[in-house]
Amino acid sequence: MSVALGYASAPSTHRIIKGSVDISEPKSDGFSFLLNGVYDISDNFIVSTNYMRFDSGDLVFDNIYTSLGYKFKKFGNFSPHFGLLVGLSALKWDTSPLEQASSSSNNDSETYIYGSEIGLTYKGYKYFSPFVHYHCMFMGHVTNLEQDTANNSKLEHKTIHTILFGVAYNF
Repeated sequence: MSVALGYASAPSTHRIIKGSVDISEPKSDGFSFLLNGVYDISDNFIVSTNYMRFDSGDLVFDNIYTSLGYKFKKFGNFSPHFGLLVGLSALKWDTSPLEQASSSSNNDSETYIYGSEIGLTYKGYKYFSPFVHYHCMFMGHVTNLEQDTANNSKLEHKTIHTILFGVAYNF
């Protein structure tokens, strides 16, 4: 079981569908939080179940995913790994600062995610292992912003990059 805090960035692309929509792009970077459970399948393979929350103030991502990782040969007390992940992502976009948004705007999105992770764990303590992880997730979030029937646009979020620092408790 581990917990981590970090920094994430989920850049957006604004596409105008019709008319002209003048918006301020949502803040796309901020802090993230991760909880996960890890199981060693063998000396080299690990599987984990993960919950990650990223909140930029304007955007909130809730990601639930599983990953399969390969642990490389240890270098002293350091254990590097690489993994692939797949799961689900839910996005909530706070449009309240945008006074012109109509009530028919769809600001929430759910999508599948997939990606990769790379990490380094320090195994120098009996029960605790500090680590650093980098995740790159690909997703297909699309939110719709309508100001009126003649003006609407979409915000797309295709990637999220996260760097996390944490500690694992070893049973």
